[in-house]
Amino acid sequence: MMEAIDIKSTDAKYIITVDKSIVDMEIILDILEKLKLECLAKNIDFNENIVNLSEEIKKSWWKKNKDRFLEGIVNEDSD
Repeated sequence: MMEAIDIKSTDAKYIITVDKSIVDMEIILDILEKLKLECLAKNIDFNENIVNLSEEIKKSWWKKNKDRFLEGIVNEDSD
């Protein structure tokens, strides 16, 4: 498969050529979207406050939704 993918480098860019018979456009678009998100995430300056906020959001979400997710599951210790 790699022979159908060609990568060239210039001073400012990478030029990637992909044989259409190997990869559908949807896959290319998906890869490019993930690359875009990776680039954006790399430039974000996360600090401890953001990490703490995310933990609070996760705890709050789980508290509100755990009954729905655990519905029908029997606690083995209750037998």
